[in-house]
Amino acid sequence: MFDLRRNRTFYCPLVVLAVAFISFFCHATGHAESSAVGDWLDSLRATIRMRDTFVAEKEVAIEALRNVLNTDGSISDEEIYRVNTLLFDHYRKYQVDSAISCIDRAREAALRLGNRDKAIAASVKKSMELSMCSRFLEAENILKGIEPAQLDTAGKLLYYEASACLREFYSASCRAEGFDATACRDSLFHYFNPKSYSYRIAVTTPLAGSDSLMTEKLFQEMLADFGPEAPEYAMLTNQYAAVSMMWGKRDRALEYFIRSAISDIRNCTRETLSLQTVAAMRYEDGYYRDAYDFTLVTISDIQKSGISFRGTAIYNNYSIITSALREEERRSHNSLLWLSAVSIVSVVILIVISLCLYRQMQRNIRIKRELAQSNENLSEAITKLNSINELLNEKNALLYENNLAKESYIAELFDVCFHYIDKVEQMQKSLYKLAVSRSFAALTRRLQSDEMVSEETSGLYQRFDSIFLRLYPTFVDDLNRLLRDEEKIKRLFNNQCE
Repeated sequence: MFDLRRNRTFYCPLVVLAVAFISFFCHATGHAESSAVGDWLDSLRATIRMRDTFVAEKEVAIEALRNVLNTDGSISDEEIYRVNTLLFDHYRKYQVDSAISCIDRAREAALRLGNRDKAIAASVKKSMELSMCSRFLEAENILKGIEPAQLDTAGKLLYYEASACLREFYSASCRAEGFDATACRDSLFHYFNPKSYSYRIAVTTPLAGSDSLMTEKLFQEMLADFGPEAPEYAMLTNQYAAVSMMWGKRDRALEYFIRSAISDIRNCTRETLSLQTVAAMRYEDGYYRDAYDFTLVTISDIQKSGISFRGTAIYNNYSIITSALREEERRSHNSLLWLSAVSIVSVVILIVISLCLYRQMQRNIRIKRELAQSNENLSEAITKLNSINELLNEKNALLYENNLAKESYIAELFDVCFHYIDKVEQMQKSLYKLAVSRSFAALTRRLQSDEMVSEETSGLYQRFDSIFLRLYPTFVDDLNRLLRDEEKIKRLFNNQCE
């Protein structure tokens, strides 16, 4: 089997490229953000995608009020004033031109009714709308023509609110100094209802710099009282986010700016200060695409609503964000080219590694086949050697038997020779005795007798049969198998054979 440890050098380039890719990806992901902020950002993006739905709902409500004014027959000036005032409330942060038209009609109806307070209230509201669309001179002229001392409590509250808005919007539009709205806000404080949102926020906000615990408690109480469905929720969360930013709690500030922006979009409020702030914070964090998208929404709101007092700052930010986004896209493009080059090199290296591995595997397969063939040849050789060994063993056994036969022949030969020598010696002695005793007749008989020759011849045959049957014990049986029963040889020398 292919040993990976022997080929670990193949994998070193791949490991290096993998580490480089992971490092590049981690660098490209930018700063991490908390899961809560991420969830709220996702919600904000989803809310922005649904803007047309919220606008359609608002248009339905506006169209219903318009239908009241367009009904056939006479309609009282009181009703005209009421309906146009309601339309103004729908339009005031949605479409400035339409809001001004509605409040003008409401003022005319109030004049026809002879209601001076309602007419002045309509003029003050118009002044606020003129300030929002950067028509500051017209707004100031309207306010100069009104004597606050002659107004009732509600009129004074509205007058000082419009005066404060004029100064704040002008300062935001022109970045001018010397237009502090603090005096107007202080005057407003005396006319607030202690249970109202305006009073409570006016009391809470100044404490932020001196008593953070009390400020936090008051904000939490207001957040519980004015939930997401309340019209004050967007302003409340914006103020709470601003205070959190002052305390250095940036993540919480971003979260509540996002909540405020979501509330503005759902209520079709196109004076989207919170969304502008979110865009600026995303830009600071390096998320230029979010900053660009959110700024486009604010610019679209300016164009559709006519609320332009923050237009200069928004367009300046848009230019900065666009430049940063283009630079980021350029870097991303270069990074993408670099990553593509790395990917191509990685693919080439992977192909080379794969080819090397494939060749190594083929080589291993060939070596395995050769080893298998060698093993097979070795097995055949071993088999042949075993056969040769068996044959050699048989030959050795046969040689051993032949050696035994030779030894037996020699022993028998010596035995026969000594036997005949002994016989000859005895016969010599016997004949010698007869010759010495001059028994020539007995000597002659002995010499003429063939008894000893017959006896020795018979003994020789018996000895030969005994030796032959010891050497070839199956000879008689093998020969008898070739003969008929009546011709078979009977053993006469069993005792000798045994």
